[in-house]
Amino acid sequence: MVFVASVWQSLLGMLPEFFGGMAGLLVGWMWGRWQARKAWKSKSFKRSVVLGFNAIENFPEAGPNEPVAALRLRTFFERPLEEVLPLPSMQSLVSSVMQKTTKESPVLPFAKDDAWFVLNSVLNQIATQFAAGTLRKELGYDVIEREFLFCMTFERDDRMHQFKIRIMMMDKEAFLHFPDEGEVAVERQPHRLRVETLRAIKRDYYANPHLFATIKLAY
Repeated sequence: MVFVASVWQSLLGMLPEFFGGMAGLLVGWMWGRWQARKAWKSKSFKRSVVLGFNAIENFPEAGPNEPVAALRLRTFFERPLEEVLPLPSMQSLVSSVMQKTTKESPVLPFAKDDAWFVLNSVLNQIATQFAAGTLRKELGYDVIEREFLFCMTFERDDRMHQFKIRIMMMDKEAFLHFPDEGEVAVERQPHRLRVETLRAIKRDYYANPHLFATIKLAY
């Protein structure tokens, strides 16, 4: 009887800890569900990172009523922020500076001391995505190599359907010659917003070049 009483007393002592843990799990689950519903309602997915490629074709000899360039948008991946930037400190930094972007300046405004570390981690993700071309080059196959420019953005134009962290990637030479004004041909009407965004990014590039990085890719 003494043994049974001792076991029963031990079990009773564990109940508060057990129910406390269960309550914590329930609160965490409910919080996560609420956050997910809130993000869906606002279409603001601040923990989602998209690698978007902006294919620019400039027309320097365009006539008065002709497009000065063409723009095609492609998505290379969409991943959780935790996969793109595994370090919690970098995740917190991105979440913080994300609040400082504006419609006129969509590039994440990292401090100079922080920008390289974040962008280098992003570069590693991009390099992994295109590793096959790099391997072909190292094995001696004929490849085409181009230099690309990229940065991290969080756009705030109310006309957008979804708000996400975007790694904007573009051919460096084409981007630097992207016209500051004039009609740009796009595949879909909503893509005209990206024309405005690219022009804003170009202004950010000349004002704060440390917010950008380059990568050479082979294919």
